[in-house]
Amino acid sequence: MSTYIKRIQSRLKRQGVTRSLADIRTVYSEMIETEMPTAEEINSVYDHIMNQQSTLTLVDTTVEIITEDELDNFYQYCSKQTVVEPVVEPVVEPVVEPVVEAPENESIPPLDSHNQAPRLEDTITSLTPLDKAAMVVSRGKALSIVIATQEVSEIVTELNNTSSDDQDFINRIEPAILAYFREEDNRFDNSLTASLNRITQAAEDSRGRRASTTQAAITQIKKVVTGSQAAWKSERNQLEENILNLFKR
Repeated sequence: MSTYIKRIQSRLKRQGVTRSLADIRTVYSEMIETEMPTAEEINSVYDHIMNQQSTLTLVDTTVEIITEDELDNFYQYCSKQTVVEPVVEPVVEPVVEPVVEAPENESIPPLDSHNQAPRLEDTITSLTPLDKAAMVVSRGKALSIVIATQEVSEIVTELNNTSSDDQDFINRIEPAILAYFREEDNRFDNSLTASLNRITQAAEDSRGRRASTTQAAITQIKKVVTGSQAAWKSERNQLEENILNLFKR
């Protein structure tokens, strides 16, 4: 019986109806009493459950009808309501200023030195140490030169010693930077040359010491070899003399 109940449940699921095995078993037991039901009997159980499902899913489709009197009352109610009209704001047109054109024969005067924008140097009444350092750094960047803090301080000190006023200080910034780094290059070249000379001299001294040591070692070896030869010759002579003495006896 369980096999037939499961088959009925599978057919119901394919139709979108979900029923538990217990519910199907109750209907099955009420409608079928044999152990081997026929196909018609199984179909009757399936149809019965489908009919039950259709009865459960019916929806009340009763439509409420409005009478003509109720419709007239609704229209009268709507006509008594206050109609709010939209507020239309006035359109404000933009005011266009008239363009005054210059006469054809009137030319525009050229800008003179008094009308030009003032330079930074002209706006500075008195340069502070920070202003001077900033000008040196800025001019160095324009020359593609990165100036360290200590170098900036040395350049500013040199300019303070050689400039008569702030304007003279400003005029001397670029020449002072170039002169400072030319002197630095010269100092570096001199230092490098001195270092190369010291290295060359040290190499020559080392070669001289090695040559002297080598010569002393050769001399000592020669002495050893010469001494060994003399000793071997003396021993050989002594051996020959001993042999002759044996034969004389």
